[in-house]
Amino acid sequence: MTMLRKGPSPRLDARQAEICLGLWSTKQYDTFDIARMLKVGEDAVARTVQASRDVTRQMYAEMTA
Repeated sequence: MTMLRKGPSPRLDARQAEICLGLWSTKQYDTFDIARMLKVGEDAVARTVQASRDVTRQMYAEMTA
C-alpha cells in the first residue's frame, strides 16, 4: 500500500538546488527525472525551477529599467 504525502515536499537545500538547476539547464532531464535522482519530491524541483525563472526575470527587469 502506497502512503500519500499531505502537503508540499520540503524545500531543496542549497546543494540540491544547485544540482537541480544544473541538470535542468542541460535540457536532458525533466522535473520527474531530477526528483528521482535527488530523492526529493517533484513539486520541490518544480518550485526551484520556477523560483530561478522568477529571479532571472526580476533581475532582467531591474537591469533594463
